[in-house]
Amino acid sequence: MKGIATSPLQDKKPRSTKEFVMQRISAIVDELIGEEETGTFKEEFDKTEFMEHSSKLIGEDGVSPEMLTSISYEELKERVEAVMWSQIVAGTLNDLSPEQIKAFDESLKERRRL
Repeated sequence: MKGIATSPLQDKKPRSTKEFVMQRISAIVDELIGEEETGTFKEEFDKTEFMEHSSKLIGEDGVSPEMLTSISYEELKERVEAVMWSQIVAGTLNDLSPEQIKAFDESLKERRRL
């Protein structure tokens, strides 16, 4: 079983559980980006935006940082990767023309009928 991911950020002692979780997520993002020699994460992914968004979701009214510290490294990595892909797909959809969006919506409706 893999341990907690490390990164240069983890050299600094976290002051809170949320900060610890953010360091853990940052290390996972670095690992996922580093796993690709070329590809979508290296070319399309904005880590700064992702980390800012994640920080807003963790804490007071969002996901409990304590819950995120209690899950395994692999489970957290899977969750982070899924959110990264969602962010990339959402960004791709923003680049579509109105005609392309209409075609995309129609193909989704067809898939739901199957």
